[in-house]
Amino acid sequence: MTTDAKRGLLDEPIEIGPIRLANRVMMSVHGPRLSQTRYLPYLAERAAGGVGLIGVPAGMGVGELPLGPGRARLDMQGDFDAVPFDPLSKEGLEHLDRTLIPTFAAQAKAVHEFGCRLVGQLYHPGTSRNHDDLQPAVGPSEEPDDEKRQTPHVLSLAEIERVERAYVEGARRIAAAGLDAVELHAAHGYLFQQFLSPATNFRKDAYGGDLEGRCRLLEEVVERVLAQIGPGVALGVRLTGIEPPGGYGIDEIVRVAKRLEARGVAYLNVSGGTYTGNRRGLTGAYVGSIYEPETPHAEAAAAIRRAVSIPVIVSGRIPDLEVGERLVAAGIADLVGLVRALIAEPRLVEKTRAARTRRVEDEPRATEPIAPTLGCNECHFTARAVVCATNPAAGKERELALLPTERPRRILVVGAGPAGVEAAWRAAARGHEVLLCERSDRVGGMVSLLGLDPHRPQYARYADYLRRRLDWAGVELRLETEVDLACVDAAAAEVVVLATGAEEYVPGLPGVAGPRDAPSIHTATAVLRGASLGPRVLVVAGTDDQVGSLATADLLAARGHAVTLIAEAFSIGEGLEKATRYALVRRLLVRGVDLRSLTKLVALADHSAQVVQVWTGASDTILADSLVFACGARARAGLARALESRVLAGRAVGAVGGEGREGREVEIHSIGDCLAPRRILHATHDGARLAEML
Repeated sequence: MTTDAKRGLLDEPIEIGPIRLANRVMMSVHGPRLSQTRYLPYLAERAAGGVGLIGVPAGMGVGELPLGPGRARLDMQGDFDAVPFDPLSKEGLEHLDRTLIPTFAAQAKAVHEFGCRLVGQLYHPGTSRNHDDLQPAVGPSEEPDDEKRQTPHVLSLAEIERVERAYVEGARRIAAAGLDAVELHAAHGYLFQQFLSPATNFRKDAYGGDLEGRCRLLEEVVERVLAQIGPGVALGVRLTGIEPPGGYGIDEIVRVAKRLEARGVAYLNVSGGTYTGNRRGLTGAYVGSIYEPETPHAEAAAAIRRAVSIPVIVSGRIPDLEVGERLVAAGIADLVGLVRALIAEPRLVEKTRAARTRRVEDEPRATEPIAPTLGCNECHFTARAVVCATNPAAGKERELALLPTERPRRILVVGAGPAGVEAAWRAAARGHEVLLCERSDRVGGMVSLLGLDPHRPQYARYADYLRRRLDWAGVELRLETEVDLACVDAAAAEVVVLATGAEEYVPGLPGVAGPRDAPSIHTATAVLRGASLGPRVLVVAGTDDQVGSLATADLLAARGHAVTLIAEAFSIGEGLEKATRYALVRRLLVRGVDLRSLTKLVALADHSAQVVQVWTGASDTILADSLVFACGARARAGLARALESRVLAGRAVGAVGGEGREGREVEIHSIGDCLAPRRILHATHDGARLAEML
């Protein structure tokens, strides 16, 4: 019998204007920063995995429209083009047509092959630019943006006309390339939203003032684009649902939605937030971190859906299709937009369908597990192509395809953290015989411990996924197995992969073993395990600038401790992705955590710690009953060093790593934190790259 054979609501087809979607799952527009060679398989993988609608950025010639002196612009790869260039000149239009129409056409072909539809999104960032192209930022008024704090040039009426022309030409190229829809981006603090919002639009002319004036630019573009693309291409608009105080509220955005429907818009896509959430009191990033609630835009989407008859999409912090199903079932939206869940699992729709019809008596390998998204925003760093902590093949679909090996070998993997599991299951899926040994009683390594944090439940789900991945791939797993040189010999492996992880780093300090009443000393993992601490806790980050110390302080403050967090860095958590950092720092401040950067622990005394300001040397005393080190980690490389020593000293007598006792050559590889302590992202990529090489 089946556990659930029902057809999911998201599997139902839907009409959006002139186009029909096979289901109600959209991969929302995002910028993976991939060359066309990598982007086409990236899109095709998600289309083949069952997504009904995919959005692509198609705003070249709009978002980079120069309005200042000169005509320098950014090309598709983000490099400066030294040739003077105006995207609205005859030469510029010909260049963009020649370059972009074939590019978009190839993207459409890549997804149409699988019955998926493609929408091209047009946007101008206005004041909210993430790069400096040596042109002035522009906006409706002289209101600096919250992220880069750029005071913009106020658009003149002639320049507004140029902006509108750029949108029309962009839409023309999208339609000419054979895409199914055009989406105008009026959310995330970009130019259209800057005109819509009373918080950023202070104009006194026809493009400001009341709602009609503030809507004028967007509505004029809608009318001109519809006239350009004709009846066979759908037009949608992405809106921010609710703004922070000073901006528009739900009543006004509902009125905007109704005005757009009346002008022929085929669908509305409800989102929210700005690039990092650094806007008027940190209102949330549009790529929300795990420290922000799921589905933050559901309320706005529901209000808009009640007011219009066209389809409404909701996006933002939708981690899986179960959550998406609930949103549609509750009448909040007609479709759901996901990005991170589909970066992590390109076959999310297909696998969810398979899981619904899985039989109770099926073997573990019957249904391939769904890779979860951690919401850690590794994919959202701006300076690199898309990456994913749980799916290292994201953006590398061809390079990390699971091709059968031509020479199956016996492989021993030591350590069942993210690096070891990734290497083990991928090697097994390619046809190798893999034995994975783990000294603890569970799979996941540090991930299993992070899953104990109630504020980060995604890590517990990820640890469960890792175990199911091993079962699916047929890896032989031995838990509670401490591997030494004798075990390595007994495994008779042709390849030994060391993924033994790292140990928490506790710096040596005067006074640690000193005063009898000195603060009790703990580590971040001891906190996760529920260590008993005093009422006043000092968390020490040292030189580590990642999430560990902030998450530890957050957990302790939630438990009721008075927490001080010190770091030697210039600012707290400066190595973190900004949306996560801002959301977490805000939580710490709300919980009353005392944050002190440029502060170094130098000694312990009775119920206190001695610290110094790292630049000036000025000393201070912090009262503390307990001290928690969250200073990063150091490689657990003992087995690697032992094997290396045998290779160097015993190659002539048949030590592992040289000519073995049976005359075999043994490869030895170190991956993950035992190679160098880093993040989950690096561990899984180490494992995947190695498995592809074996």
